[in-house]
Amino acid sequence: MVVFRYIVMRRIWPSHGQFFAMKRGGIRLLILRALSQRPMHGYDVAKEISRMFGGLYEPSAGTIYPTLQWLEDEGMVATEMVDGKRVYRLTEAGARYLEDNRERLEGLMNLWSSECGSEKMELLKTGRRLAQTFMMVMAENDAEKLRAAADILEDARRRLSELVMR
Repeated sequence: MVVFRYIVMRRIWPSHGQFFAMKRGGIRLLILRALSQRPMHGYDVAKEISRMFGGLYEPSAGTIYPTLQWLEDEGMVATEMVDGKRVYRLTEAGARYLEDNRERLEGLMNLWSSECGSEKMELLKTGRRLAQTFMMVMAENDAEKLRAAADILEDARRRLSELVMR
């Protein structure tokens, strides 16, 4: 799965691995958008942002938590402890900031969707499912299944090569 993400993020669309890092303030807007739905733990914020992008972009903890801290320092989010864990919620100031920057957020989302048209997204999702299934076959460590899987993948590789050459 990690290899598949590397190939997708670095080889197919080199800029997407740092897509939001290059768009100053983009991650702040994504976090505020996620928190506008409901209060969440930092982990849930990252998962919600990942969901927004079909799992093809998932911010790291090293991006999420410092940004949440910055947003808290700026009064855009507030925290409370629930069962020993921090839960973040949007404040009125955060909601205003999100509203004031709605066009910018929509621009980021539109840029992503225009570069990742539905056909590309479907192909990427299919490739991700293939990678997950590949890992399941590898985990079985059954020689017969491994040989059969290698044959299937080689056939698929040949067919894709023929498609590219058309």
